[in-house]
Amino acid sequence: MVLESKRRSEYLKIFFLVFLAILFYFFTSLYLHTSKWLFLVIGGIVVLSQLFVFKGEYRIYSIIFYIPATNCMIVKGANIGSFLTWCIAVYFILCFIALLISYKKEQGFTYELKVTILFGIFAVFSFITQLVNIQTVSIIKYFSSLLYISIPMLFLIDNRAQKNIKTLIIVFALSHIISNLYAFLYLYILKDYSELFIETFIPNNYNSYIRQDLSDVRFPGLNGDSNHNSFYVLYSSSLIVLYLYRYKKDYIIMVLLLILLQIFALLGGSKTYIMVFAVSAIFAFITIFKNKKNFVLILIGFILSILFIFVIVLYIPSLSKVFLRLITQDYRDGFLESLSTYRISIWTTYLSEMMVNPFKLLIGHGLSAQKLLNNHYHNMFIQSLWELGIIGSLFLFLYYNSFFSSKKRIVKINSIYFLPILIILLFGLSLHILFEEGCISGLLIYYLIINDNPVVSRQPDKVYDIVV
Repeated sequence: MVLESKRRSEYLKIFFLVFLAILFYFFTSLYLHTSKWLFLVIGGIVVLSQLFVFKGEYRIYSIIFYIPATNCMIVKGANIGSFLTWCIAVYFILCFIALLISYKKEQGFTYELKVTILFGIFAVFSFITQLVNIQTVSIIKYFSSLLYISIPMLFLIDNRAQKNIKTLIIVFALSHIISNLYAFLYLYILKDYSELFIETFIPNNYNSYIRQDLSDVRFPGLNGDSNHNSFYVLYSSSLIVLYLYRYKKDYIIMVLLLILLQIFALLGGSKTYIMVFAVSAIFAFITIFKNKKNFVLILIGFILSILFIFVIVLYIPSLSKVFLRLITQDYRDGFLESLSTYRISIWTTYLSEMMVNPFKLLIGHGLSAQKLLNNHYHNMFIQSLWELGIIGSLFLFLYYNSFFSSKKRIVKINSIYFLPILIILLFGLSLHILFEEGCISGLLIYYLIINDNPVVSRQPDKVYDIVV
């Protein structure tokens, strides 16, 4: 009875968050149809209020829930940033006030303190870099980027908020499903408002979309890019796979979330999604089943299942376009150039520019720096070197790496636990996702899974303390 009560309590939290999300998107729609910024402010207040309800127990869940909706929290033409950024700024202050109040000298050098120090070193260095490049960077954008980078650290040091692994994963997946449903509603159902929706919430894509029939637009999700959207689909999926592998329970809801997520990635028609999905699926399959006695039979069944799904997809016109884009490529500029959609030439241009200025190669051009020839990096490694240089990239790596490693880890790490990292690295080859809040916020979930106590984990739906 106690366990059932705890399980119901966790689902009630999720339903409560979904209800507030519906309320948020309702006010977002009112802003879209009326252009009255007051409705957007009310939506921002809905998000901000969740930092305080139930004594702050839900605030990690709520922040994760609204990260995919960042574009729905920007007042058009106001140049005041996203309301989510301001909410995270408030959250940052709350966490550090609580940390200062509760800190005791006898605690010694804790893991949380180590992560905080690493973040502090990175923050100081990147601020110095920002000052060196003050003529070509924005201090406001620096603080905004820094707030997003601080998210996993804030989640870690927040002792008031709940950190139930199952709830975190469900919320993380639902946040992308609901945001995609909202975009789907305006792009495919309320078609009279599609152009207004794109112009208001994903304006960077407006010019490219209005030049073509909206029915032919690759589904961009609420973040405005099908490739980025497919990254979040596979990133969320990898955390679900780890949960199922680690705890071997809640199969129905987790598999349902997996299926729903893939639908939106397929609608986007991303070549990168197909390639990374194939690589990550093979990687996960081999690492999970390689030691099974009947591995060969399982492998044959897996291959036949993939072929069956492939045949079905080919008969669905909107989905077959994805594979046609892979098959019908123009290789006149070379196989790699075609496969990367002409990104290699962009990378080489950035690398050539960095090599002629060794000082900037060391310290970088600053966070959110002006891009070379206004071209996106299309590579998180190029992005890191361009904005942070070699030194800053090293500091950022040490900070991020602290969520991947722990000297007192209880879970024995095998290959399958590297699945989320593999997906980040593969997508990072073609996308600038280094500072994206959705990518960064998943680090806490990953950390909790690989550091969870196996003895405690046998108690279903318990709110776990972090094990370090």
